[in-house]
Amino acid sequence: MIIRVLIAIGLFLPFSLYGQEEGTPTRSAIKLDFKLPSGLTNHSFRNMMSGLADVDLNYTYHFEDIHLIAGAGIKYSYWNLESANFPNDIVTGRLEVVSPFINLGYRSIMGEKTFLDIELNGGYGRLFTSSNQNDKAYVQDAMILSPKLSFYLQASNLLYFGINGGYTLMGAEFTPSNLYLENFPAANDSYNQGKYQYFSVGFGFYAIIPTFK
Repeated sequence: MIIRVLIAIGLFLPFSLYGQEEGTPTRSAIKLDFKLPSGLTNHSFRNMMSGLADVDLNYTYHFEDIHLIAGAGIKYSYWNLESANFPNDIVTGRLEVVSPFINLGYRSIMGEKTFLDIELNGGYGRLFTSSNQNDKAYVQDAMILSPKLSFYLQASNLLYFGINGGYTLMGAEFTPSNLYLENFPAANDSYNQGKYQYFSVGFGFYAIIPTFK
């Protein structure tokens, strides 16, 4: 449900603002990023979970005089369990991450119509692992940090399109307990050590909030 709402917002924003010339741009904006995540550490997480979506929606304010940006938003990440890792059983599942965050960053104006944002997002989120092994989701709470780099190109008076990449660290581990299992096939305990970490790349929109006379 969450991902559908974010996608709907993402489709509405660019079409509603593209070509829009009315209104005076302000320092406030709405940013929406869609990224494809890939696990980095924790052997079990990296090999058993396939990242399908990593979405950030946030409000941003630009302090032009000092080139700083600050804001707040929400992150949603979705991962699918690779059932091929369980040759002797039919195991299906997914991991969903929901995290409100605050962000602080630096903006470099690279040209009349381009800029680069270097940001750090930080928040406290909740991870839900669901599987056919149990009717109840396995819940984890964790601090989440995400440094991110974004490049934007102006499309209209109020809208920019961009590409971005980032790294995310979550303060929890992926273990057999996530799926209500005693162990993973052909794995030892060392495979489950290490916090969730992943890299993601994708695209985004930067929609300036205007004032109207």
